[in-house]
Amino acid sequence: MARLASQAKAGFYPTPDTVCDLLIQKIEFADGARCCDPCCGEGKTLSRLTQSAATMTLRC
Repeated sequence: MARLASQAKAGFYPTPDTVCDLLIQKIEFADGARCCDPCCGEGKTLSRLTQSAATMTLRC
C-alpha cells in the first residue's frame, strides 16, 4: 500500500528544478533526435531538456 503522501499526490512527484538543470548539463542530443516519454507527467522536465536541441522532435 502506498504512503498517504503518495496517495494524496496520486503518485506524482515532479523532477526538482535542480535535478533538471543537472540533466540539461549532462545530456546532449544529436541533431534530428526524437524524444518520447509516455510517463512525463506535465512534461516540464522533458520540455526543458529538449529546448537545447533545436531540431529535436518532442512527443509526450
